[in-house]
Amino acid sequence: MEVDSLREKYIWEKIILGKEKATYRKQIRKRKSYKMWERMWEELEGKTREEILLLIFRIMDNAKAFGSATHAGYVKESLLLFLEDKGWMGIK
Repeated sequence: MEVDSLREKYIWEKIILGKEKATYRKQIRKRKSYKMWERMWEELEGKTREEILLLIFRIMDNAKAFGSATHAGYVKESLLLFLEDKGWMGIK
């Protein structure tokens, strides 16, 4: 999101929601998790279902969501086989 549109959004939220709520929402937009969702939104534009699943895997793997490299390998192996079973022939 552009800085000008964020500033404008804050001004409108301040008018409509009040200063406290608008300030809280501004803080939320500074969080790493908000930025992650924003990046994901941008990366998903024009993607296929296969690319979306691989992106989700990559994000989860980078966040160490699988607990270990071994388990992450099993999850990736399962994902790739699933995609192959669905007719996807890409190599990632």
